[in-house]
Amino acid sequence: NILSLFEVGLGMVTVNPGAQLTLLGYQFFVFMFAALYTANLAAYLSQVAINTDVNSLDDIVQNNYRVCIQRRRIHFMTSKFPQMSPSHFVTDPSDGLPGFIDVKGREGATDLAMNQVNFPKAQGGDPRFCHAAIVGEEDVLAAKARSQNCNLVVVGNTLVTEEVGLP
Repeated sequence: NILSLFEVGLGMVTVNPGAQLTLLGYQFFVFMFAALYTANLAAYLSQVAINTDVNSLDDIVQNNYRVCIQRRRIHFMTSKFPQMSPSHFVTDPSDGLPGFIDVKGREGATDLAMNQVNFPKAQGGDPRFCHAAIVGEEDVLAAKARSQNCNLVVVGNTLVTEEVGLP
């Protein structure tokens, strides 16, 4: 009898196949619940705490870190945060100017900005890489949903909200 594999000691004796199938389903549910709880608990207890070297725009300015950003957002950043200068922004390899632009046949500017975040290489002086990226939180979540840039963490509050569409 297959129910003997999941012997729980319910004290029920089943005779007909319908009752045995119902009891097997119940025991399977209990088994799966216990397994999922254990797996969730193990995953929760084994999480690694993520420490970031960049916690604010002040950290970027004070440490002279480089930032990856879309070119269309640079003007906003330098006007709203005057302490940021063009030297803080990584240049686009397609034209050598600060900030990334969308170029046909290449990944989008936002994805490129997120892909260029590499703190150790940026710290080592490689000008192609940045310490942090200024992108929308929804872009980071969308990239993680595509299993890309899973090492990125959203830091700080929203700098600006941008409304698009009809009012």
